[in-house]
Amino acid sequence: MNQDIQQIIQQHKDKIFKTCLGFTNSREDAKDLVQEVLINIWLGLQKFRGEAQLSTWIYRVTVNTCLMHKRKKKVATAPLPDRDLEARESNAPEETDQKKLHLLRQFLQELPERDRLLMILYLENLTYQEIAEVIGLKANNVGVRINRIKTRLKRKFEAHG
Repeated sequence: MNQDIQQIIQQHKDKIFKTCLGFTNSREDAKDLVQEVLINIWLGLQKFRGEAQLSTWIYRVTVNTCLMHKRKKKVATAPLPDRDLEARESNAPEETDQKKLHLLRQFLQELPERDRLLMILYLENLTYQEIAEVIGLKANNVGVRINRIKTRLKRKFEAHG
């Protein structure tokens, strides 16, 4: 079992971190939150019934942990700090790509929590069915919502030139 949990953690740690980062806007807070998620995975792994894929279950644990953390802390979502953005955007090949990435992150933070969660999971390349299982919606509802969010984001980009 110990080796299994280590393998699971190794396989999913990057996705867990990206999801936590989407909720916290801070690398340090995301690292702390990842630790909470890993503890919850470790504690809950024995209860995993295999009704869904393990990766879907891990996303669900991650999302639930993030939501509970946010409720406990009652953290207001604020724009990403510039220094944090610079560190993450340093790999972008062009300045215009960096600006687009910055705007995308800003626009995502302005979305209502459920819409932001949908987009975080969508950007992690989960299928509509997997997103539906994590959030508790029907897959076609997920598709409709994501398309509406993409339309709103596109309009915001167009308004910013």
